[in-house]
Amino acid sequence: MESGQNTFNVRVSGILIVDNHLLLQQHDGGDYWYLPGGRVEMFETSEEALRREFIEETGITITSAKLQWIVEEMYAIGDRQMHEIGMYYCIDTIDHDDRLMETSQEAGYINDWIELDRLDACKIVPALKDTFSCADFESHLTLIKPNSVLTGL
Repeated sequence: MESGQNTFNVRVSGILIVDNHLLLQQHDGGDYWYLPGGRVEMFETSEEALRREFIEETGITITSAKLQWIVEEMYAIGDRQMHEIGMYYCIDTIDHDDRLMETSQEAGYINDWIELDRLDACKIVPALKDTFSCADFESHLTLIKPNSVLTGL
């Protein structure tokens, strides 16, 4: 939803870890990484949006998705002020064959598998990388409040 120079956005992202690698994405030519996903469309559930975005941007089909975090963030992109609610899902896929470990580029996005112990060298937004080092995610939903661990762009 947009109002002048302000945008309110609901975004979904998938946390996919395979063989100690996290799938990350960036815009072609970008200087920061983020978890793959995208905007929820009107009358689309967050899980439907996640599945659609993953197929569109990575070609990966999600078999299961469990809501892990809800993140509220406020930041600026140029002159535009953003207020975003992010829903982050732990996901699994149809298979974990070598095909998934390849780096690919789809429609202006670069997808890459980053080793968990190399995440400190990556600029990741929002700044959730400390939570990725734990292989066993907690079984309950976590709400991460603005300015607790997040930094704007």
